[in-house]
Amino acid sequence: MIDDKLFGTLVALVGGGIFLHTALSKYGYDKALHELKVSFIFLFSIAVLIMGVIFIAKKIPKKEPEIIVQRKPKKRLPKITPIPEPEEETVKSLEQMEPEDSYERPVATARPVVRVSTDVKCYKFRKLKKEEVSYLKRYGYRIRSYFNPLKGKKEKFVFKNRNEGDAHFLTIYMIAEYLGKNVDNLRTFETVKPDLTFEIAGKKIALEVETGKVLRHNKKNLINKVNLLNSNYDSWSFVVLDRNKVAKYRKYGKVIDKRYLKNQLDKFLKTAKIVHSKKQR
Repeated sequence: MIDDKLFGTLVALVGGGIFLHTALSKYGYDKALHELKVSFIFLFSIAVLIMGVIFIAKKIPKKEPEIIVQRKPKKRLPKITPIPEPEEETVKSLEQMEPEDSYERPVATARPVVRVSTDVKCYKFRKLKKEEVSYLKRYGYRIRSYFNPLKGKKEKFVFKNRNEGDAHFLTIYMIAEYLGKNVDNLRTFETVKPDLTFEIAGKKIALEVETGKVLRHNKKNLINKVNLLNSNYDSWSFVVLDRNKVAKYRKYGKVIDKRYLKNQLDKFLKTAKIVHSKKQR
């Protein structure tokens, strides 16, 4: 296709030729005019021919290039197997299940160390950890505050008592703790034997803690206990917890009033200390 610029140029040439022909005729240049006429007629013929070609070219419809589209083969979809509907019971169980985020996941924590044993029947509460108290309570231990005559104040205990009253049991524990390793062969019993025994300078000493219950309800057992103490121990005493019963127990043996228990135990410890110092010389 010839663009519009070329067409404009041809028109300009034809117009210029007409203008020049007019000018030469006016000034009488016949010869030159004749030559120019021939030239312009030739040029004009070519221009007309070109214009005709352009006109015909515009009228002829152009053949669009054939566009070949290559189609990709269709992919076959996989065969879809229908999912069977769940049974009614399964649907109900799924509906009743809690969502995963509806509960807290357990957090892994270090297991607390428990340094107590159920073989020991009594502990001081202040010396135990919270986890240890909980552990002992699972095994039947109880917590109770009781006045300690050896320290002059109340203390809290964690203990397991089977056959005795709490006051009787805790008094034996406090005496044993007070004497500790300062005496020899310290032992406690829950049978017909004395409540607490120990040795100083090879002599066997026994203490029998009394609340007044045996004297009131079973005097025969009390007499049998006195005979056993006289036969097997070098020295023994009743430790009476009820001061109103002190005079009655004196009829059967030596009595230590709970109010003066610390003084008597200190005498035992003083004697034991003297004996130990002599052994070290």
